[in-house]
Amino acid sequence: MLDVAGNIKFGTADANKNLGTGENDYSAQLDGYYTFSKTTLFATAGYKVIGAPAGITVNNMPTARLYQPKKPGYKQCRIDAGQSSKQQRS
Repeated sequence: MLDVAGNIKFGTADANKNLGTGENDYSAQLDGYYTFSKTTLFATAGYKVIGAPAGITVNNMPTARLYQPKKPGYKQCRIDAGQSSKQQRS
């Protein structure tokens, strides 16, 4: 099973008060799961475009996650990967 999802994070924070950039962020991801025996694995891969005001450069970032949901009596296993955003003033 595969799902496609998109997200917009509206930049409602006041950049003049240093509460955020005031710019929107956009992301898209592909989610899927696979069941075998008594185990289900979930995976997500996506990409995030980070909004930045003039004069600031940020890195957009790919994201990935592979996990098995926690069931009663079982341990959960989750692997996350992503790139932190890097802010540089130009």
